[in-house]
Amino acid sequence: MVVDSLKAIKNAEKEAKLKIEEAKVKSADLIESAKREVKERMKKAESAALSSVKELSKSYEKDAKAEASRIIASAKKDVEKLKNSAMPNLDKAINLVVAKILGE
Repeated sequence: MVVDSLKAIKNAEKEAKLKIEEAKVKSADLIESAKREVKERMKKAESAALSSVKELSKSYEKDAKAEASRIIASAKKDVEKLKNSAMPNLDKAINLVVAKILGE
C-alpha cells in the first residue's frame, strides 16, 4: 500500500511537471501571438492614420486653392479700381510734368 501511494505520488509529480511544461509552452505561444496581433493592429492603425492625414491634406489644399482664387480675384478688382481712379488724373499729371519741363 505504501508502494502504491509512492507510485501515485511519483505519477502525480510527473503529471504536474508535464502540465507545467505545457503551460509554459502555451504561455509562450500566447505571448508571441499577442505580439503579432499588436504589430498587425499597429500597422492597421498607422495605415488608417496616414490615410486620414492624406485626406485632410487634400481637403486643406482644396480649401487653400479656393481661398487663393478668391484673394486673386479680389486683388484684380482692386487693381482695376485703382487704374480707373488714376486714369482721370493721368492727363493732369502729364500736363503738370510737361509744364514743369517747359518751365511754365
